[in-house]
Amino acid sequence: MGVRDPFQNTPEGLSTTEEENFIDFTSSGEIKRQFCNKTLFQFWAEVDDEFSELKTKAFRILLPFSTSYLCETGFYAVAALKTKYRSQLNIEKELRVSISNIKPSFENLCSARQAPWKSLIIIKLALKLVLIN
Repeated sequence: MGVRDPFQNTPEGLSTTEEENFIDFTSSGEIKRQFCNKTLFQFWAEVDDEFSELKTKAFRILLPFSTSYLCETGFYAVAALKTKYRSQLNIEKELRVSISNIKPSFENLCSARQAPWKSLIIIKLALKLVLIN
């Protein structure tokens, strides 16, 4: 979701209801004025309850380290990623995946790519190796 500038592009992966809600949100002139006059956190904190789903999603993106446990997890994930990808300076996507609570569905991922059944086994083994290291 475009949290830093929701008026720039339409996010992918939203349900039909969320997408309609997002269109209503971004088409409001008052909300655009508020976005220009406030800081990012003030803007999302003061979003109306009518758009509570969008507000919740925005805060999940803006506040990934809301507890010390998540902060420590994030620190160790960065340390592991920086040793693994030492030459890369931008590890934002890998960090988001490594500290996410969402568990991937390998069966759905493989069937969407129409990969043979061996790919599923290889992906699971690779994930286990990554988690062990």
